[in-house]
Amino acid sequence: MGIKFILWGFLSFIRIETCLFVTGISLSGYLLFNQLGFKIFPLFLAIVLGTGASYAYNHLTDRKEDIVNNRILNTFVLNINLGRKIALSLFLSGLFLSIFLSPVSTILYSLLVVLSLVYSGFRIKEMRIKNVFTGFSMALTFFIGAGVGGFLNFEILSYFPFVFLFGFAINMLGDMRGYRGDKAIGMKTLPVVFGFGVTKFAIYTTAGIFLLCVIIFGFSKLYPLIPFLFLASFCLQKNNLKGTRFAILSSFIFLPVFIAATKMVGV
Repeated sequence: MGIKFILWGFLSFIRIETCLFVTGISLSGYLLFNQLGFKIFPLFLAIVLGTGASYAYNHLTDRKEDIVNNRILNTFVLNINLGRKIALSLFLSGLFLSIFLSPVSTILYSLLVVLSLVYSGFRIKEMRIKNVFTGFSMALTFFIGAGVGGFLNFEILSYFPFVFLFGFAINMLGDMRGYRGDKAIGMKTLPVVFGFGVTKFAIYTTAGIFLLCVIIFGFSKLYPLIPFLFLASFCLQKNNLKGTRFAILSSFIFLPVFIAATKMVGV
């Protein structure tokens, strides 16, 4: 087995593109409420490792759905003992790095680890609260970054609905992509129960609420996300689920880069 094959399998196992998206959420929280500093590095690594661990563990508990969806099982899923060791190592490494942030961030990080284990281990993904659960977890990553300064105030907490809505929307999109497997094993996701039309409408509505709230309440620092929402909506209207997912994932990868650039040039 070549090194490239193993590396590609590992990146797929931890779902690296989603790791970067979730890490972007946390970095956005950090950059919006803290000065640029050394702690951005342990924050970046902690969230990448923690998110990677969560998706690795989720992969291990998703074997049945992946088989139904005709997906080629990942090497680290096939070797379940190795997969578990990797997931545990990533969890512990991320938790260790969170100690270098702040007590607030460490506590929130620990809570996030517990929630990710509960989500996959207790099959929350098979319950109707799964979208809410995911939205809350992603909002928690924002607070981990924002809390690096050692506190959470009302201004920071006011961002909760926006990050929650993003997490809620991308989870519904994931339900559409995993429709066949979910239906085969009896999972009551939105597209399985009500169909793609209703699910698309729910995603459009979520995006619309986000846009209205950002504009009405003047959260100008989130304006860079708006073009990505329009692109995602356009792709979804064309039933291009990959394009929709790419647009949403790119949004919070772009935002921290944009914020950091404006900070460095003094805007």
